[in-house]
Amino acid sequence: MYDDSFRAFLLKAKANTYAAQRGFTESARSGCTELRYAEGPYEYVDSYAGASDFSGQELVYIDGKPAWSMNYYGAMLADGLPEGFIETLREALLRVAPEEPYRGCPSYERGPYNYRCSSSGTITMYTGIEEISLGGAPVYRLYFHGGAIR
Repeated sequence: MYDDSFRAFLLKAKANTYAAQRGFTESARSGCTELRYAEGPYEYVDSYAGASDFSGQELVYIDGKPAWSMNYYGAMLADGLPEGFIETLREALLRVAPEEPYRGCPSYERGPYNYRCSSSGTITMYTGIEEISLGGAPVYRLYFHGGAIR
């Protein structure tokens, strides 16, 4: 079930929602932002609440049934939103690897920003952390975990 076609869909869905600022839909959950992407038997839904400190969940449905999820919590560690931060995050998220299709690539540098993401486990049960530093000082951190839904 979590084969190459599933991973390819997950990568495509992530590239066509938050990272690309597309797929926004009306959320049934008050105060939440929701993004959707569907193709063939798959549907991806990302729903989150908050802005600089936020929590959310990604779900993948196969033939209308929940099959995979990721929960996450992230927060800004610096005051405000430093210029260039959001672009750095979105670019890193677009570079996610098929082997670990959870958040972004293992490392990415953009100007004074340094993005790092590490995870352990497999697509059916995993946990990880992503962090962005500016000039060597952490300005953002996100924790994530998830896996198969059976």
